This record gives sequence, C-alpha cells and structure tokens, in this order.
Amino acid sequence: MKTLTFNKNSWHYWIVRQLTNYDLYSPGKQDICSYTRALFYGLLLISLVGSVSLIAFLFLASPILAFFINSKFLYSIVPTAYEIWFMIFFIGVLAGFCMSLKFLIEKIYYMATSKQNIKEPGPVKQMYNHWKEKTCVKVEFK
Repeated sequence: MKTLTFNKNSWHYWIVRQLTNYDLYSPGKQDICSYTRALFYGLLLISLVGSVSLIAFLFLASPILAFFINSKFLYSIVPTAYEIWFMIFFIGVLAGFCMSLKFLIEKIYYMATSKQNIKEPGPVKQMYNHWKEKTCVKVEFK
C-alpha cells in the first residue's frame, strides 16, 4: 500500500500534535483520513478560540476607546459595565459547558474502547473498515 510522507516541521503537523489528541503511534490512526480529521479539528479549535477572544477583546476595549475618543456613535455601541460582566460570565459558563462536554465525550470514548467491552464489529463497522483499508493511505512522518 502507498504511504504519504510528511515533514515534522510542517505547520499542519504542529497543529495536529499541539492541539489534538492524535496519536501518531496508534495502529488504527496511521492513515490520511484520521490525520485530516485531526487537522480539521485543530483548525476549528483555532478559529473558535480566535473568534471568542476577538469578541471578548472588542467588548472589553470599547469602553476604553470611548473614553479616549469623543464619538457619539462609539458611545451608542459601548456596553455598560453590567453588560461587560454579563458577557464575561456568559463566556465562562460557555467555556465550562464545553469543557464538561469534552470530558463527557472522552469518558464515553474510554468506556467504549476499554478492554472489557471488546466485541465483534457490526456490519456497518466492517463495511467502513473495508472502505478505509482501500481508500485511506498510510501516513509517515520524517
């Protein structure tokens, strides 16, 4: 079977290794499909964190800008202190919800893949494994 060789100094390798739980040495994950899935997850994480940080920065920086710039338009869009603290609280609750959801998904994944739950794969999983063996080429990093 063909193998693709990637450089370990590439930007996509850094994103996959730093931001996802992609295991390079796991026997079931050494293919391009799993690597691409991990890369898209890392890019989604970067865009989500970047957009939340930008929104938080704009809401926190707008009162400071309004203090230095005397603009009626800026005063009309500047949130009050109550709105700023509500936004910070909402972001904290959203982050807590995301972290608890991530923990729950990892717990379910661990329980599903633990040694005691090994069973014969169903017909859909067998068809997927057959397609994956034919389609997803192996990945090698140098």
